[in-house]
Amino acid sequence: SCPDGYKEYREVCYKVFDIEKTFSESAATCSADGGTLAMPRDHGINAFLFSLIKEVDSYENYWFGLTDVKQEGTWEWVDGTALGTGYRVWREGQPDQWGEQDCAMYRWDEWVDGDCRWRKQFICQVIP
Repeated sequence: SCPDGYKEYREVCYKVFDIEKTFSESAATCSADGGTLAMPRDHGINAFLFSLIKEVDSYENYWFGLTDVKQEGTWEWVDGTALGTGYRVWREGQPDQWGEQDCAMYRWDEWVDGDCRWRKQFICQVIP
């Protein structure tokens, strides 16, 4: 079963945190729960995560587990697998790589890149 406050979707547990942390602080919070930042690898997961976001606050941005920190322009999930040509829902004109925007976050149900040092809300996943 899922940890407290997490909701299950297809055998993975997810939770939206309405506290603001940097990307690395967010990842550490997920790790403390035994998980990682969420990885919306397909439309079903993405839609489920947005349904959780709507229960908290649709107008906020939320970190999830995708970065191009290692190599600019090469986006990777936090488990080390490449985004490649897989499922993606970047907002139009994103990722724009403006400044040092190496971490992905939700803006509504679409993805944008943001500065990893920004303090945002975030979504964790745990495999029970």
